[in-house]
Amino acid sequence: MYDNIFPLFNKYRDRFSGLNAVNVEKTGNTYFSLEYDFKKKAGALPAEIT
Repeated sequence: MYDNIFPLFNKYRDRFSGLNAVNVEKTGNTYFSLEYDFKKKAGALPAEIT
């Protein structure tokens, strides 16, 4: 699944207004690890999907 996620996301990224990635740890802590707004071009994308 991981190998397919970035190619699929790039193929359909024009259908998204933004991207939020949430990291949930085994300890129960949850935090945003990535936020990006495609309209404002604000945030930081990992190199794999830029």
